Amino acid sequence: MSATILPFDRPLSIGEVLDAGIALFKASLLRCLPLSLVAVVVGQLPSMVAMSRGRTPALAGMGALDWLLVAIAGLANVLIWGAIVLRQQAIAHGRRSTLGADLLRPVARLLPTLGMGVASLAAIALGTVLLVVPGIYLSVALLFAYPALLLDDASLAGSMRTSLALVRGNWWRTSAIMTVAVFAILVFYAIGAIVALILVQLTGGGDVGSVFIATTIVSALVGALFTPFFCALSLAQYADLKLRRAGEDLARRIEALPGT
Repeated sequence: MSATILPFDRPLSIGEVLDAGIALFKASLLRCLPLSLVAVVVGQLPSMVAMSRGRTPALAGMGALDWLLVAIAGLANVLIWGAIVLRQQAIAHGRRSTLGADLLRPVARLLPTLGMGVASLAAIALGTVLLVVPGIYLSVALLFAYPALLLDDASLAGSMRTSLALVRGNWWRTSAIMTVAVFAILVFYAIGAIVALILVQLTGGGDVGSVFIATTIVSALVGALFTPFFCALSLAQYADLKLRRAGEDLARRIEALPGT
């Protein structure tokens, strides 16, 4: 693969999309890992505060401070996720980016991002409650709404329409790619859990608290790798799907010309 991973010069096979996503993940990992680690730490903040106050992290019994911390962690993760997407997009095109620029765009697009997230979750939940299958379809078909909103300046509704249009006719290939990604992450989590249990046994800590702390730390580290991996794979798919959609639109315009 050339020094620049994007844009693609042709539509890719499933294997090639996976290869491109993995290549982008490896090329961007060192620059994205600090952001991802911050996201993991912030995401664990509500649990850490609850444990420091002698409570087991759980929805039951959450107070105003707990919900405030959850909201702060959620907003921070949205912004960091966006910064990682922008940083990887720049790396994929052979450009450099700054932390300020990578964070500024997600901040500027925060309100439509939150609206898009709420609307997407509501649509998926409604589809799942009604017939299940529409919910499953939408959970894949709306995966690229955030890249559309962030990278192509789409509106709240426009980002969702863009994602639906890109996935239309490509749902199964998109699902196959994401399934591979999910299985890879599950394998990493399983290996991490095994390593954590081995370390607990080697250090002589077999109590429930030690196991919980060890598995939490390992899960956090694996989670720090998950975000850049998922973002890289999403960007590779997004670029491929846009290329496919552009080709289909061009074919339709040619067919509509007089005399064709």
